[in-house]
Amino acid sequence: YYHYNPIILKIQYQMSVNSKNKGSKAERELAKVWERWTGYKFSRTPMSGGWAKSIESFGDLTCTDPKHSHKFPFSVECKSYKGITFNDILKGTKSDVLRFWEQASYDANRCNKIPLLFMRENGMAKQTYFLVCDVKVGKLIVDLSKKSLDMIALSCSLGNLLVFNSNDLTAIPYNEFYKAVRKL
Repeated sequence: YYHYNPIILKIQYQMSVNSKNKGSKAERELAKVWERWTGYKFSRTPMSGGWAKSIESFGDLTCTDPKHSHKFPFSVECKSYKGITFNDILKGTKSDVLRFWEQASYDANRCNKIPLLFMRENGMAKQTYFLVCDVKVGKLIVDLSKKSLDMIALSCSLGNLLVFNSNDLTAIPYNEFYKAVRKL
């Protein structure tokens, strides 16, 4: 026997709509960050991942600038959550961060791109994200930066990762970062 409760269904539907809207907003903001940083046009991937079945579309953000889209080397994943914790990794419990990274890596490998994961939680400064990348890309960020950086190093079953404030990445001239990444 199934009891139909329209109030509960409405609340559950509203929560999923709100979280989808929150994710879409974070992706639109991230597109603006990338446009400002690179000088190229970026957009949310249509249906943000749902459309990402072809080899040309992947992740949550795509370069749509005709001058750069064909050589853009990244698969960019964007997540927006109420709270993001890194201590689950140390506890050995289920970690959203590792689940997000697994998704970003899967999409990037499918398209032969470099994964970059941008995560934001409630209360972070506007257009600021946690940036998760593999240690090779992270080392480039450290080497190209003109200042000392705060970061978190993660060693897990998915590899060695570094976590930065996204503003540390965008402080580096994009062309320098792009050229260094292309050599990987």
